[in-house]
Amino acid sequence: MSNKAAITTQNLDPIIQNRWSPRAFQADKSVSGADLTALLEAAHWAPSCMNEQPWRFIVCDKTSHPDSWEKLLSCLMAKNQLWASQAPVLILASAAQHFSNSDKANAWAAYDTGAAVQNLALQATALGLSTHSMGVKKKSWPHVSVILSKPACNLGESSPIQKSD
Repeated sequence: MSNKAAITTQNLDPIIQNRWSPRAFQADKSVSGADLTALLEAAHWAPSCMNEQPWRFIVCDKTSHPDSWEKLLSCLMAKNQLWASQAPVLILASAAQHFSNSDKANAWAAYDTGAAVQNLALQATALGLSTHSMGVKKKSWPHVSVILSKPACNLGESSPIQKSD
């Protein structure tokens, strides 16, 4: 878990209290396939309208799929690319806009996808990983990029990004 627990007014579960969104990551630390599978399994168990599970994730690992990783990085705003470039994994979260059994619009798809991303973020915390969600350049439908990595260990010491975390 992180070393930056939230100061809360109520007793919260440590997973919630220790979840945070750093912008400084350990670029040299990869995320295992087992951890990625666990994160996606956690997302799978999020509640959704009519159990539709409209979320879709595209996982881009910098080591195994560098071209896909670069494409996803290029979808971020320039300022976010500066620090996101240190993360070994980028994940694009999107939502199917229509119900799978009809052509009816799913008005709850973005909300449900947010719940899945939150489950993923909490599982990441449990695994000693961190996430940082942000929007992507395309504004026509909610798309969120999730940065996944080990947080930088020595906050405030090595870079301006760490100092701002």
